[in-house]
Amino acid sequence: MRRAKEVLDEIYDLFIDLDANRRPTRFPVIYTNARDGIAMNSPDGNSKDLLPLFEAIVKHIPAPPGDPEGVLQIQVMNLDYSEFLGRIAIGRVFNGTLKRGAEVGISKLDGKLTRRASPKLYTFRGFGTG
Repeated sequence: MRRAKEVLDEIYDLFIDLDANRRPTRFPVIYTNARDGIAMNSPDGNSKDLLPLFEAIVKHIPAPPGDPEGVLQIQVMNLDYSEFLGRIAIGRVFNGTLKRGAEVGISKLDGKLTRRASPKLYTFRGFGTG
């Protein structure tokens, strides 16, 4: 925390050097000590955890724009294969909800739509699977 004010001034100087308008310079400042696992709203704050950081994320970062009730849209980023399950598609759901056993349509490069069932679902939360 000893260089917090100096670093914040350097960030503002960077915005000025980039000719940014005033909007990007209005951002929340959270003071953290990663080694101790604490975050505070002010340099002289008294916190014992990272709760102020998580609260700022929830308050200032908008929710994803997808509609859970909308048409299912998944962007497949990677394909894999399992001897037990067959083909595995790894991707991100942008819209809709995918349920185990549901029939989905796969849009091919030539524009054809093939129907497949989704027998298994695995999710990623952070760096692990859930």
